Amino acid sequence: MKKFFDRNSVWFGILVATISPLLLFFVLREVVYFITLWTNPILLQAYNQTYISDASTFLIAVIFNIIFFRKYLKLQKYEMTGRGVLVATTLLTFVFVAIKMSSLTNLFE
Repeated sequence: MKKFFDRNSVWFGILVATISPLLLFFVLREVVYFITLWTNPILLQAYNQTYISDASTFLIAVIFNIIFFRKYLKLQKYEMTGRGVLVATTLLTFVFVAIKMSSLTNLFE
C-alpha cells in the first residue's frame, strides 16, 4: 500500500508546502506566547508583545519547507512534488514581503 506522503504531483507539493507552515506557525506562536507569559508576563500584559514577532514566526515556519523540499527532491526523487513545494514556498515568501512592504508604507503616511 502506498503511503500518504509518497506522491509525485505538483498539487500535492503545493498542498504540503502550504499546510505545514500554517500549522507550524500557529504552534510556534502559541509556544512563544506561553514562554513569554511564563518568563516575562509584564512584557505581555503591559506592551502586548512577545519575544518573537508574528512576522518572524511566519518566516521561520516557511523556512521549514526546506525539509520537505530536500525530502522530495533529494531523498525520494519526486521532482514534481519538489516543484510544488518550491512554488508554494516562493508564493508564501512573496506574501510575506508584500505584507511587510504594505505595513512599511503605512508608517510613512
